[in-house]
Parts: sequence; C-alpha cells; structure tokens
Amino acid sequence: MAEFPEVSEFLEKMQVKKSLFGYDKEDVYLKIQQLNRLYQDRLLLVKGQAEAAREEAQAQAEQMLKEAREEAEQLRKSAREEREQLREQIRQEERAVVVEELGEKNRTLQKELELLEKELNRSAMQLKELRDRVNKMTENM
Repeated sequence: MAEFPEVSEFLEKMQVKKSLFGYDKEDVYLKIQQLNRLYQDRLLLVKGQAEAAREEAQAQAEQMLKEAREEAEQLRKSAREEREQLREQIRQEERAVVVEELGEKNRTLQKELELLEKELNRSAMQLKELRDRVNKMTENM
C-alpha cells in the first residue's frame, strides 16, 4: 500500500453506509468501483513508465552497439594501416627478421580483433536479453 498512497488514503477515509442487515450493497459496489479505478489509473501510469524505461534502455543499448561497431571499424582500419607500415619495413630490413616481426604483430592484432568480436557478440546478446526482459516485463503488465 505504501507504493499507492492514493489507495491508502482512500481506504483510510472510506466509510461504507450501513443498512438494516449489514452494509448497503450499492454503496459497497460503488466503493469497490472507486478502488478499482484508483488501481487502474496507477496501472496505466506504471505501464507508461515501464514503456519509457524500455525505450530508453533500448536506445542506450543501440547507441552502445553503434559505438562498439565504430570502435571495431577503427581498430580494423588501424590494423590495416599498421600492416601497410610493416610491409614497407619488410622491404627496408632483412627479410627473415621482418617476416618474423610481421607474423608476431599480425597474430597479436588477430587476437585483439577476435577479443573485440567476442565482446561485440556478448554485447549483442546482452542487448537481445535486455530487449527480451523488457518485452517480457511489458507483456506481464
């Protein structure tokens, strides 16, 4: 009841008319209808708040996903640029030494890209789970 102060106030102030054999039936039905209306009004308010929260969460998740994709693209671009620099270095240094360095750097970049791809997939799954939870919460209301 603490979450619904208007209901608490209504119940505290409620007085049901009495009749010869107990309470006045029509007055009881009227009070029940008034109480029902208070709960329906609160339900509409809560549904609106839940919908707004779901939309905000979805927008934030989409923004995070967009930023993650942009960062991944920037890393790919940086990786491509670094590979080009390494190719130039191969031409200038002894081939055996440079080939070993290039292989090592390429593996490191591949691991970073794999980790980034895993993080993107994890973020996408979290987004999907968040959407599913929000949709489930919305359906339950």
